Amino acid sequence: MSKLRKITSQEANKHRDEINKLFCLLAKEDASLNNAFATDKDAILRVFGNTKECTKTNILVRLTLIDSMYSTQMNRRYYALDELAEALLAVSEGKAGILRHKFLKFAKSPEYEISLFDYDVFEYDSSGKQVCRNTNLFSENYGIGKDGTDKGVAISLISKYAYFETDLQFPIYDSIACEMYPLVWKCCGFRKPRPKLQIKDEKGRIDGAETMVTYVQAINSLIESLDVTREKKRYDLLDRFLWFVGKIIRGNLSLVLTKDEYQETTILYPPKEIKKTSKDGKVKTTIKYFDIAEVDISQLEFLKTKKILRTFFEFAQYYSIIA
Repeated sequence: MSKLRKITSQEANKHRDEINKLFCLLAKEDASLNNAFATDKDAILRVFGNTKECTKTNILVRLTLIDSMYSTQMNRRYYALDELAEALLAVSEGKAGILRHKFLKFAKSPEYEISLFDYDVFEYDSSGKQVCRNTNLFSENYGIGKDGTDKGVAISLISKYAYFETDLQFPIYDSIACEMYPLVWKCCGFRKPRPKLQIKDEKGRIDGAETMVTYVQAINSLIESLDVTREKKRYDLLDRFLWFVGKIIRGNLSLVLTKDEYQETTILYPPKEIKKTSKDGKVKTTIKYFDIAEVDISQLEFLKTKKILRTFFEFAQYYSIIA
């Protein structure tokens, strides 16, 4: 990410006010967007409501649906979803409501409650003897590749599971949130140092448990700084803000817009062919479908009647231009 230009205190104050106004609007008009994102979210909530009994089958159904609709791509790892379902069942102790309780406690005090997700794994050592290994839900590696090697942690999918398990009262960890967080922090002009979002081990791999502690602390710090701690579903408000704005900046509009809105946008702003020459002289051609920095928002007719969506587009354009 490029270095942002210096933000004046006046700009920062205005930016914080605009974010808080958007949060108030979202809280009042929750169902107004009517797009694929809202439909997918409603579908997942309905499935969670109908699979409250804490069984491996129910957990696996939930994980499979989230993985598909949120494109976390865990299904590309061999055995990953099955292993994660077993881990969540172990952490829940097989009792309905335990996972929800643990996720809610962790969201409030991540540095003290990470041990809530410790559990035992029984496996065989090189001599064929069964041994018990203690691990943590966020630190464990799930699934293997075609070559049989471990494919790493699953903190993004776990955070999304927790988000729905707690009725949207847990922060979602994903690449969009990690990209957007520094932009929001900088543009809001917060004077205290920006918290880290990711912790890596000595081998350069993500330390799942430490990363989740750090990440939730960072999200809580942002929420506190934006003064939305009173909102019960404050994580949901922040997640939608980061997700929608991030998707628009990336030019990934299929979940943001309806089909008609998407087609209207592509007519006004058709795909562009971008050619880049590498150091070795090879020319690589890519297609850039949408660049919010080049868009005249007033030309998009559907935004005239959708205040929330228009506000997302305005934030996305501001971030893309100022970066």
